[in-house]
Amino acid sequence: MYSVHINTPSNYSSYNCYGYAIGVYANVNPGYYSNNTWSPSRTKQNVLADLAALGYNAREVSGPNATLNSNEVMLAFHAGTWTSDAIAPNGDHFEVQTYHFWVKNGITSPWTHKYSGESGIMRFKYVPQSSNVNKVTDEYYNAILNKYSPPTISPSSGTWGYIAFDFYGNNVSNRLLQELEASTTIDKVDNSAGAYSMMLHDLLKNNND
Repeated sequence: MYSVHINTPSNYSSYNCYGYAIGVYANVNPGYYSNNTWSPSRTKQNVLADLAALGYNAREVSGPNATLNSNEVMLAFHAGTWTSDAIAPNGDHFEVQTYHFWVKNGITSPWTHKYSGESGIMRFKYVPQSSNVNKVTDEYYNAILNKYSPPTISPSSGTWGYIAFDFYGNNVSNRLLQELEASTTIDKVDNSAGAYSMMLHDLLKNNND
């Protein structure tokens, strides 16, 4: 097991990994708040633009162990190509362009994350970095089924990024307004690894019925 279940908030079903990492509690892609289309190559730029739109001061940092200021938190992401387990009779795999995010509240704090609207909050046992790419899976605590669910997709290529931002110094009223707007928008598309995992879980189930 690469992650440990911490808790399942009452609103867990309303946000994905990115919403959790930036504190907006919505199912949104990087670029949503800055009106930019997401793609793997634009993940960093979109995150920085979103954080600016939400009133944060944000900066790119060199890696997961970079020094943080006292008012900062750090997020990490892996964006690129993720490959599914074999789900077709001929052993074919799906490949999807997707991402996943983690966040930590201080330099000595643990990394936490969640997978889509079905996941509780997880503590990652490792550091999100290239040496642990084999541990970047969609293993998660399924809050609906009340159990751990196995991986369905795993990264096969992509890039890492790390951004620090002043979570406690942001424009709170602006963030809450954006959060309310996001919660009432129904035409958002969630391109996160967790969302693809749920889709593939459903496909596997339908194929086996």
